[in-house]
Amino acid sequence: KECVECFERSVMINPMQLGVWFSLGCAYIALEGYEGAARAFQRCVILEPDNAEAWNNLSSAYIRLRHKIKAFRTLQEAIKCNFEHWQIWENYLLTCTDVGEFAEAIKAYHRLMDLRDKYKDVQVLKILVRAVVDGEMTDRQGAFAAHQTGKLKELLGRVTSRHTSDGEIWRLYAKLYGNGASDDAQDNEKALQYLTKAHNCEIQKSGWESDISTFKDVIKGAIELSHVAVRCSKTKTNHQEAVQMLSSARLILRGLSAKAKQIYTDVESGEVSGELADEVRSVDHLVTELQEMSNQLRNQF
Repeated sequence: KECVECFERSVMINPMQLGVWFSLGCAYIALEGYEGAARAFQRCVILEPDNAEAWNNLSSAYIRLRHKIKAFRTLQEAIKCNFEHWQIWENYLLTCTDVGEFAEAIKAYHRLMDLRDKYKDVQVLKILVRAVVDGEMTDRQGAFAAHQTGKLKELLGRVTSRHTSDGEIWRLYAKLYGNGASDDAQDNEKALQYLTKAHNCEIQKSGWESDISTFKDVIKGAIELSHVAVRCSKTKTNHQEAVQMLSSARLILRGLSAKAKQIYTDVESGEVSGELADEVRSVDHLVTELQEMSNQLRNQF
């Protein structure tokens, strides 16, 4: 607080001191005095318009004050001054996502991947996928977010090529292709492929089977994957390929059922634990259904 008072006196005497205005802004941020911080950093960028750090700090003050559009425009200025500063790009990505500038958010994510090889923000990807898949959601200009579907598919293609073992991202990629409920058979096959990758990632995590809630989630994902496999198999003209799809899904379900029975069977009753019993019954029923479908197709070879 004493620093603020000292700096305020100094800039009153000589308002052209860039360094003092900058220090004043930082002092105000430390005190959570964001109005004062915004005023100080505004003066900084007037005195030195290409000061990226001052623009970035000004945007931080605006974000704290919930002046989101001002923050968005301020960060655009910061980027013009320093195109290589990854923290500025990250602030820009988060602000774009927040204000509904979805096209800019996708560009910002690509830029962050240019600057940081392993950059990942699953929360932002979730928001972008939800906006695009929703169908009714609009961006800040009022255009439908669904118009960004192609660009977002490109981005997720790039993200999954770098983060191959993140099941959550593979699920988002599948969702972008309709989760197997598309009218386009190729999109459904891609969704099946990505859901399978997501499942493989989930069961490669150490100790996943020890947590009953995680086990339930994995079973739920595998059942969803199996329904998509059934849907895809029905559009295949090659019966052998259709059988292969169904067999792969059946193998996944049988593996989960066997693991559940191995770990969660009650010694006295010989029954699967009540918490997982319904899930295991559903899995076993689906395994039988898939087997019958495969048999019917084999008879047509």
